[in-house]
Amino acid sequence: MVADQDDLINAASGWQDRIVPFGKRAENNKIAGSTPLTDATKYNHSECVKRLLVHHANPNHKNHSSISALILAAKLGYFECVKLLVQARADLKLSSSSSVALRLNLCGQTSLFCAAREDRTDIVKYLLDDEANRHVRNHYGVSALCIPLQKGILQVVELLLNDGTTTHVAPFDSQADELNITGF
Repeated sequence: MVADQDDLINAASGWQDRIVPFGKRAENNKIAGSTPLTDATKYNHSECVKRLLVHHANPNHKNHSSISALILAAKLGYFECVKLLVQARADLKLSSSSSVALRLNLCGQTSLFCAAREDRTDIVKYLLDDEANRHVRNHYGVSALCIPLQKGILQVVELLLNDGTTTHVAPFDSQADELNITGF
């Protein structure tokens, strides 16, 4: 009975991801396949991330949406978590690549791509300093430079350009045509 009450309290608090880590609700919340490391990162608990990594948590695990802890930390702007994951040898080239990621338009996005897109200047600089691929492009050929340019995120644009990011790429494929993002 106590477990049922806890589940109800968690559900009322919006913490369904703690109750159902798999199945339809988990898929809808993009948390299916998440590990404790992913969860600690999601809530910016850097001390927990550190402890999990000391106990050999896999920094390159991707959930069913194909999102790794590093991609998540970079997107959300959790600099300390990014540093810990990079120090634990999280793969800077790891990108989202599942059919779910494709449906969510995440396919091909690395931690650098996500940090640049979300104006996480300190994380972009850190990842570039750690040799992240500055020429990264998503599934449609959109570069890490493209979205910051569209959003007018000058600091991120300058960081990428100063690091030698390619400036002559354009999106491609029929989906890019449908989204009206080819050729500029």
